[in-house]
Amino acid sequence: AILDGGNGRRKHHATLQLQPSREWAEWSKIDGRMLSQVDFAQFVEDHLSTIAAPDAGVLLDICQTLQAHTSVHFKQQAILGNGQRQFKGEETVEAKAGQNGSLTIPGELVLVLRPFQGSIPVQVLARFRYQLRDGGLLIGVRLQEPDSVIETAFTAVIDEVQERVPVR
Repeated sequence: AILDGGNGRRKHHATLQLQPSREWAEWSKIDGRMLSQVDFAQFVEDHLSTIAAPDAGVLLDICQTLQAHTSVHFKQQAILGNGQRQFKGEETVEAKAGQNGSLTIPGELVLVLRPFQGSIPVQVLARFRYQLRDGGLLIGVRLQEPDSVIETAFTAVIDEVQERVPVR
């Protein structure tokens, strides 16, 4: 903002420098990364207050008890008349969570995050992912359209400033 622009001087300026909130920075840091089961469960435990759905305690239980295994079935077909062969491989990943396997593994999480320090918390959708790699279980999240969330939060801050400042 230029505070003395009306008289042509234009010597006094004000700048609003928005800083990402701690929780936005931490969720952004793991966005798209696959973590070990223990590391992800620890992350969830440290961020329970930012998880709206599923219930944060249930999600923590899912992360701690998630088990998955992969099976591969091959089928072969040979046609004797022309010598044609077909191979088909099917990979199946089975997963369960909970002490008796009764917890439903979510496809999405609903997070409540403040994109900027001091801004209003907003809902952010995140896709919940897990995979087996090199004999270990990896878990992660993928934030849905984080740039759009930032733009919307920035617009809300600008609107709030406009309401509080007596001149445009």
